[in-house]
Amino acid sequence: MNYTDSSPELISPTDPAFIKGTVILEAGDNRSLLLSKLEAAWFGPGAARQRMVVACRPGQKADLSAALSSKFIALVLVEIQDWGQSLREVVATEKIAFLPADATYSPPPWDELPKGSSAILPWSQPVLLPDGSGPRLGLPVGGWIAEKSFLSALEGQTRSISLRDLEAIFRTTGRFFSYLSARAVTGLVSGTNGEISKPPLTKNSSVLAVIPFYHCEEWLEEALRSLMNQSRPLQGIVVVDDGSAQPPVEIVKKFDSVTLWRSPENVGPYRLIQSVIEKTGYDAYLFQDADDWSSLDRLERLLDAAEKTGADMVGSQELMYLKESVLRNNYPLDVNRALAGRPGYGLLHPSSLVSRNLIFRAGGYATGLKFSGDMEFLLRAVLVGKAVNLDRYCYFRRIRMNSLITSETTGLASPARQMIDNRVRARAKENTERMAQGLAPLLQPLETAGTIDLERVAGPDLIPASSSKTP
Repeated sequence: MNYTDSSPELISPTDPAFIKGTVILEAGDNRSLLLSKLEAAWFGPGAARQRMVVACRPGQKADLSAALSSKFIALVLVEIQDWGQSLREVVATEKIAFLPADATYSPPPWDELPKGSSAILPWSQPVLLPDGSGPRLGLPVGGWIAEKSFLSALEGQTRSISLRDLEAIFRTTGRFFSYLSARAVTGLVSGTNGEISKPPLTKNSSVLAVIPFYHCEEWLEEALRSLMNQSRPLQGIVVVDDGSAQPPVEIVKKFDSVTLWRSPENVGPYRLIQSVIEKTGYDAYLFQDADDWSSLDRLERLLDAAEKTGADMVGSQELMYLKESVLRNNYPLDVNRALAGRPGYGLLHPSSLVSRNLIFRAGGYATGLKFSGDMEFLLRAVLVGKAVNLDRYCYFRRIRMNSLITSETTGLASPARQMIDNRVRARAKENTERMAQGLAPLLQPLETAGTIDLERVAGPDLIPASSSKTP
């Protein structure tokens, strides 16, 4: 993807095909920031390819017009009474790009949104991805690109319509929005130079999506819809209830192809995951938390990366919904290299696709852990397999109160988690030393509790383990 849009054009500026779309800048109260964005959008790379609209609050138009019209001739100013209706009156292009008042400008990647798409494409500046073992938190993302028809979903909205606000609109109106993955950087995933002769996963691999569930009724439907709408369909989706008093039967029954299994007791996500894997026979497993959602091209892009890199574990960059912001959380492209001698969270487990073969080669999940099992598994998996991250934001993660990573007892800063993480890092250090001495790594999970019998509550049967060549 070329962010500078600097290649010579062979079509006339009078040709409608020359215009890529309309950029909508929210005015806000910071006049100097608005001016800097207008300078970049009006005179910078790709400026001739787009229309410009400045959207302001009622009562601001006259003042803005006097300040801006002399420099930005024919600039369209619109006072927003209703985002959907007000913008529809002034937008004549098929595509629109919205940037909130506090966001910085970069040329919109218009071509990343396919013509006729009903999805939303996040829009932000390219970033540098980390080389180290852990994620790097980036600046907020507020902009987005969509077809003009999306304005109908914004009718009645009077507050800002940033990327974060769109999620709130869904929650108040019940209307589901699909998202496309956005590129984090210019370039390809590390290691994609040429096809791998026998990749462990291909675009034709069978994939089961696994969603551990415990008291997430408020968000489960959104998670399921994002998986049901995948551009490359899944072979199965299973929600695994972790011993809730009332499993989410009614939510799951809205989707005929989704299966609901139930654990008789609360055992934690990793024991649930391992039990599903040992009971089923898919080539790979796509993980998803019940309170998060995926871009509609997530599986397609993960499989494509697996086939091109020869990786048997592929994750993605994430957009983190934290309070009133959407933050970029960026991960290294080459996970094996990033974790070599530096144990950490080099890959977000819920964003990942993992081959069944790798799971068994690495010893399986630590079924005796209720948290930190993702890092514990990853640090064993990279010793016997290849792991990479996409350079795209395919995963949308909701940070909420009382989840495993935020609660006082199991949160990232809790003593219990710190103790487990120290044990995990100590084991990783021991394995590094063993391999330096030419010894085989220790692949036994840190704590095990065995698998658990899962009851099918609703939905179709899944492919049984007897169908798999992996033991």
